[in-house]
Amino acid sequence: MEENIARRKFLRNVGLAGAAGLMAPSISGLGHLEPFTRWAGAVSNKDVEPSWLDKPPAECPVDTVVAMVLENRSFDHMLGWLSTDEKYMEEGKLRYGKQFKIAASNDEEYRNQKGQLVSTFPITAADTDGNPDRLCGYTTNPGHGWYTGRLTAKKGFLAPPKNELNALAYYRAEDVSVYAELARRFSVSDYHFCSLMGETMPNRQYFMSATSNGAKDNPPVTSPGMWTQPTIFDQLTAANIPCRSYYTDLPISLLYAGAAAENTVSMNRYYEDAAQGTLPAYSVLEPSFEGPNKANAEWPGDINCAQAMIQSVLDALMRSPQWERSLFVLIHDDWGGFYDHVAPANFPDQRSSKNINEDFGYSGFRTPALVISPWVKRGQVSHQVQDHVAVLRFLQWRFLGAPAQGPGRGRGSKWWLNKRNRYASNLGAVLTATSVDPDPEFDLRRKLPPVSPICFGLPLNINEPTRAPAFSDLINRLYPKANQPWLKLS
Repeated sequence: MEENIARRKFLRNVGLAGAAGLMAPSISGLGHLEPFTRWAGAVSNKDVEPSWLDKPPAECPVDTVVAMVLENRSFDHMLGWLSTDEKYMEEGKLRYGKQFKIAASNDEEYRNQKGQLVSTFPITAADTDGNPDRLCGYTTNPGHGWYTGRLTAKKGFLAPPKNELNALAYYRAEDVSVYAELARRFSVSDYHFCSLMGETMPNRQYFMSATSNGAKDNPPVTSPGMWTQPTIFDQLTAANIPCRSYYTDLPISLLYAGAAAENTVSMNRYYEDAAQGTLPAYSVLEPSFEGPNKANAEWPGDINCAQAMIQSVLDALMRSPQWERSLFVLIHDDWGGFYDHVAPANFPDQRSSKNINEDFGYSGFRTPALVISPWVKRGQVSHQVQDHVAVLRFLQWRFLGAPAQGPGRGRGSKWWLNKRNRYASNLGAVLTATSVDPDPEFDLRRKLPPVSPICFGLPLNINEPTRAPAFSDLINRLYPKANQPWLKLS
């Protein structure tokens, strides 16, 4: 009977992906993953609504982009409930027609190392330690490295060595009320993949520079200026387009040489700039990485710390004079080992390889991606296939002469950083509203649950950022921690 259930679910998923086109690297035994084989450049006009990308960049009403990258959560783990949210689906069909859909699932099964089928489950119901927000009761982080990720894609989310049941856990809508309200009001990207099958740091490098320079996993030590490849900050600065990285307690931007490090300021400055209407054309918000109240959303952090920070920074942006000209993008650097029912994609990349174990074009799993702007339609779902580099591509189109989509030369000289960047999808495809809708209809003062106690018995160093003493010393001397007003909101 178990085999019949598994077969029916696999056939259902094959049917969902029947329109897939180009082939990704072959991996056998995908199990319950929805086969997904399109790459970013395979997006057709049927997949993307008319948007501001169809007009000259200078006419685009968005000139202020704010991006925040959180950590280690998969799409289904956070937003899988959307496909069974009756009100959300009903309103989507009323707005967009009967074809409205979203690739989201909380109803999946994976085999454990004994070959037994195990179902996904809600975090709240599964937690016996009375601490659902942190998913306590587990001692290991689900595998999400270069090799463990590939093993996951081949054999399932309980296959990597020592993976525990937490890999199959998911939040319900009521557990992630900030995410839920944003998803219902603004735009969800349901085919946003982390850039490569690897951990936090290489994915963050792709977010800034469309390459990890060959790095597959987190570095054993870190030091200022260790990443020397050109970044979007270098490009924008050279074109006199203002950009800034606002840090909280650990400025990852200092790991880059060049303009990213030179434009690093405290998160305190973000609130000042937003209030005064002086946010730069591009802002990167770096959440808190350290301590029991870290807001980067990484397990075993309390998800409400991340939600409180999202609410706080959006409060500042939505009250800013720049709100009606802004786009806020919320993404997660990698999937954290948590389950997702869609198989990884494949992207053109300067380090692509026919050997799956060396292929940098092979993406990681999907991560939650939300675009918040008065220029996106309500409750829309973008099915555009993309990764973190889509953010860079929008900036390059808006400010640097890149074509709207495709690898063309655009207006004048070379605009791309590398091959991955040149073939990337453009996040601006979500800007489909023809007139501004300034009312966010978002509860900026929502009362969130109090921050939960840390999980008892967890190793003190679990998921802590790895860095060299020299980097820590520099932080302590020159970069004091920013205020964290979001903690007061919870």
